[in-house]
Amino acid sequence: MLQVLLQRSQPLRIWEKIEIIVGEGSEIGKYVSRVEDFINNGIVITQPVFVEGHTLLREGTEVNVRITRDDATYQFVSIIKQISSHNKRFLILTPPKNIQRVQRRMFVRVDLSDNVAYANLAPVNANPDLADKLNWQKSNSLDISGGGILLHIKDDVKIKDLLMMEINFFKECGLPRIILGSCKRICKRNNISCAGLEFVRSDQLDRYLSRNLQQVLPSSIRDFDYKAQDKLVNMIFHKQIELRQKGLL
Repeated sequence: MLQVLLQRSQPLRIWEKIEIIVGEGSEIGKYVSRVEDFINNGIVITQPVFVEGHTLLREGTEVNVRITRDDATYQFVSIIKQISSHNKRFLILTPPKNIQRVQRRMFVRVDLSDNVAYANLAPVNANPDLADKLNWQKSNSLDISGGGILLHIKDDVKIKDLLMMEINFFKECGLPRIILGSCKRICKRNNISCAGLEFVRSDQLDRYLSRNLQQVLPSSIRDFDYKAQDKLVNMIFHKQIELRQKGLL
């Protein structure tokens, strides 16, 4: 089995989503696919789905393949081929060449003004008995992505603070009602304090909260997992398309 190692990251995984880029400049075509299997002469992939662009994906074409991880986006060069086995046809990518780290992970971001309520968990981290005495603040968002949100805050929020948030957009879309966000930056917009918060998935909770504290907080915090984040990413992607069609982007 072919083990595809990415620099400073993890091996390529079965059913992992990949992005296939064909062509150059303004004529590139973008497709998405998934890894089905590894064989001696390449990576078996599912039928690529067209996303956008102007260049068609053809057999024998050299492509750039991108994989997005928590720490970065990685890219390698490959050639897409078709092979036959047991009367079945498969698409494969030839073994990776020129593997490189492209950038930090980035999500599509759209402007979104929406009602948000938040409570700073800094005091609760120090004393879990305060979990039922949270000081909720009314706020609103400025923009949102699959990875985080920018919202107005009071001046008591600091970088690295953990906020519990109830985002109106999430409730309307069937996403977990209350989630956590870790404050990564503080800024000013029109002289109003704002915080850039990174969403905290369920698999990341142990980095921020003790197990005891996790149990006393709303269960929806544990429901914001990779699946929920993927749903959010897809919804924002379609929101972006909608705004483009209206000429707002």
